[in-house]
Amino acid sequence: MMHICRLLALLFLLISCATQRPEGVTEAEVLYRESEQFIKAERFLLATEKLHTIKTHHPYSVYAAQADFLLAEILFLQGNYAEAAANYLMFRDLHPRFERMEYVIYQIAQSYYKQLPSTHDRDLSSAHDAIRFFREIQALYPKGKYAIEAEERCNELKDLLQKKEFYVANFYYNTEVYDAAFYRYNTIYKNFPQSKEAILGALKSLYQDKKKEECLNFPTGEFSTSKEIQKIKKRCSTI
Repeated sequence: MMHICRLLALLFLLISCATQRPEGVTEAEVLYRESEQFIKAERFLLATEKLHTIKTHHPYSVYAAQADFLLAEILFLQGNYAEAAANYLMFRDLHPRFERMEYVIYQIAQSYYKQLPSTHDRDLSSAHDAIRFFREIQALYPKGKYAIEAEERCNELKDLLQKKEFYVANFYYNTEVYDAAFYRYNTIYKNFPQSKEAILGALKSLYQDKKKEECLNFPTGEFSTSKEIQKIKKRCSTI
């Protein structure tokens, strides 16, 4: 009998420990603390349930806004970056005075950045969104925690987009669609005027397309004395 009592006491103790809730002044605060514990333990489904309970049953609590924020965080931690970006954006619109807004904008940029493919020959549409929000960080928080990283990310993404433009331009050139090739090379040149490769591509496309005047008048900037540039210009003059 004594052995059974000890077992029951131990079982009661284990159940009590398992169901012990964090302290809080209000039920909303307790739910919020519980969600934080579940997130730390990577039990995201339980954390999400607690946060939705706050939003449903305590919509006017100060923890309702914090719940919106953590829901976006959970999506990001789960790797659901498209949904995370949408939730962070909604949070920013609903809570513009949130004290950690610099971090929220950083997470928006990161959510778009994380959606990028591993190679430049695939869809890079999220790169433009990532650049936009990294630049917003630079503009709003030039001396902030993420300013240097934002600059580095922008440069990295611009380089990636340039590679994509060259990939498409070279494809058009190699398939003899020279007007489309010129459009792409010219776009690269306008965005990256120091790109000698873009100038050469544009000139070669104009030459192949028999556009003499456009070829001769195309700006070459600091590369005007380049032997490669002069050679293609000379060929253009014979069209």
